[in-house]
Amino acid sequence: MRRPELIVLGVFATIMVVIFVFSLTQDDSQNNGFDHYKTDVHINLHNDGSATISETYDFRWSGEDSGEMYRTISDDEAGRISSVTCTIDGVPAALVPYDAGKNAASSAPLYSYGWNQTAYSNDWEINAFYQRAYSGEHTVTFQYNVSNAVTKYSDCIEFYYKVFEYFSNDLKDLTVTVNMPTGSLQNETYIFGHGDSQSNRCEFIGGTANSIFVSPDLAAYSLFEIRVVSKQTSLYPQIPTSGGRTFDSIMAEEKNFRDTTDLHILLANIQLVLIIMLLLGTILLVLLRFKFFKRNKPTFNHPYTREIPSVKPNIEAEFGSYYKLFKGNNFGNKIAATILNLALNKAIAIEKVGDKEIAFVSLNENAPVSGFERGVYSMLFSTVRGKEEVRITLTQLKKDLASRRSDNFNLSYTDRNEFAAGGYVDSNLEEQSRKWNKVPMIPLVLAVPIIAVAIYTGFSDYIPYFFGALVVSFLLVGVTSERTPKPLTVAGEDEYAKAKALKKFYTDMTLMKERRAMELPLWEQHLVYATALGVADKVIKELDVRFAELKDLGLYTPAFTYLPVMYSAGLVHSMNSISRAPYAAFVRSAGPGGSGGGYNSGGRMGGGGGFSGGGGGGFGGGGGGHR
Repeated sequence: MRRPELIVLGVFATIMVVIFVFSLTQDDSQNNGFDHYKTDVHINLHNDGSATISETYDFRWSGEDSGEMYRTISDDEAGRISSVTCTIDGVPAALVPYDAGKNAASSAPLYSYGWNQTAYSNDWEINAFYQRAYSGEHTVTFQYNVSNAVTKYSDCIEFYYKVFEYFSNDLKDLTVTVNMPTGSLQNETYIFGHGDSQSNRCEFIGGTANSIFVSPDLAAYSLFEIRVVSKQTSLYPQIPTSGGRTFDSIMAEEKNFRDTTDLHILLANIQLVLIIMLLLGTILLVLLRFKFFKRNKPTFNHPYTREIPSVKPNIEAEFGSYYKLFKGNNFGNKIAATILNLALNKAIAIEKVGDKEIAFVSLNENAPVSGFERGVYSMLFSTVRGKEEVRITLTQLKKDLASRRSDNFNLSYTDRNEFAAGGYVDSNLEEQSRKWNKVPMIPLVLAVPIIAVAIYTGFSDYIPYFFGALVVSFLLVGVTSERTPKPLTVAGEDEYAKAKALKKFYTDMTLMKERRAMELPLWEQHLVYATALGVADKVIKELDVRFAELKDLGLYTPAFTYLPVMYSAGLVHSMNSISRAPYAAFVRSAGPGGSGGGYNSGGRMGGGGGFSGGGGGGFGGGGGGHR
């Protein structure tokens, strides 16, 4: 049976997997054919508080159009920048307006750059334009002077600057060289690097006059900041002291930042561990599902091995539970089982009409004894008052039964209690396994701390993997829950075994070959079971063959070769009277001669009855005939 929620979850999971796989195939370092693979920054601090910064970017361009390499600078910083120059592949580039540079790069064979305020913010950009014809590896260098770059406090100086900021490019292999104005860097000089994520930081402490700061691969970040703190205030005599902050307070800020970063890194690692636990734990639970939740062994022994029962089986215990276990709608299956019970008790007849319709025929309206049977009987015939027959398609019947619930069925309070106590309640048949019922909660339980860590750390790079793992986990648990049977109690396993035994009994056609012809009418009361179990066609086919073999028993002559055909027609007309005709012949037989008998009465060519008895001759006799 299809489950809409699983279909929706499957579609959602498929979309998530496609997005996830697509994201893995994309290289974040590339944008329209752009691959940035190296950055080299030189910072020269001057004793007047200014700084000269040179930024060199190596990249590979493989686009089909012209492109640009840009460096974004905030408005506050832009006001302190002067003497902007740009070289492309060692060739000085011309300073042009942005639009002109863009157009020139598309048409004219020249390098150019722009130094313009952007239209969408107060930020400024340095743009290096290059043409489509120059696809390949290139080097762009921006050089500019920054005034008031260094701040002098009472006991230290601080240089704090955003080295670069891209909107679309990533940083790779960053090296930073800081040159002090005079002298050398002492142990009281510190250089810090901060990424735009607290989970990534770099730090260099101490060094020589040409202190080199090297960062790891910063492919996931678009912003990086350099901070130089030094007690060498004597190197900057031209800068007035600002006061306020101290060396210790600045170092305390850095320590707090590092401690917070370490915590974030720890939490991010915990998040990664939880994601791995989520996947491995779910897979382990699914694998151990079949080990931890073993089925109970039934106490029921197969009673139908080599004999046909002489009394009708207990429909409540054997067929009703079969419906319960395999169809899923308890109340609708209770109705179905009751309909079959009414047929066995001769209250109604179930007749097949063609291939797609069945007819319920009222035989005895007083036969239903329980309140539930009377309710089902009324359900069948209430819509056609005054008629003794109602026809319905098998499809419509299944739909009606599937939609039936106790709250919309005309039952008294007593009948509801009777239904609840009749062995159809889930708790009587299904194991109340708290272990497996709690399994679907495990992905959610693991998801809560992961989301909490993600919120605290500002959503680390592991978040996409987390959502992918969560979808996989829910899918595994959902599919396993749907496709594996729920553990049954011993009583449930007994009912399951009875249902399987009953079905096996009706599908074991070799039993018919061992039965005496007089026992075949027993199938009249069992065929409705075979129909419900889905093996009626096999039974009917075998009965046709069995009746054709009756001639070998001497019960009828080859002259009656039309009998199987007539019998088949009778089966199509009425399943409930499958054996009525031959049964009547058996019980009315008058021996080898005479004039009132059955198959062989009165000799081969003359004498009494006919197919169903009656006056007159047989094949060559009087009235007779067949019905």
